[in-house]
Amino acid sequence: MTPKRAAMLVRFRHAVDGLLGGGAVAEVAVECGYSDQAHLCRDVAAFAGSTPRGVAANHLPSIARQRYRAWGKFVQ
Repeated sequence: MTPKRAAMLVRFRHAVDGLLGGGAVAEVAVECGYSDQAHLCRDVAAFAGSTPRGVAANHLPSIARQRYRAWGKFVQ
């Protein structure tokens, strides 16, 4: 895995946490370092095959409960 891909996954994981916490999609996008809401939506579609609200509604257990401990806490 390339460093860029690893960084993308860490940012995505942070976004999933924000969405599961009930955050607004636009706010989660800004907090996680995405350039805009559409950028977050593209990553969610690529990694989860869903929309941000779909991730929050379905809790996608395979993503939501998995921790990327090797990469540590998201730092922007």
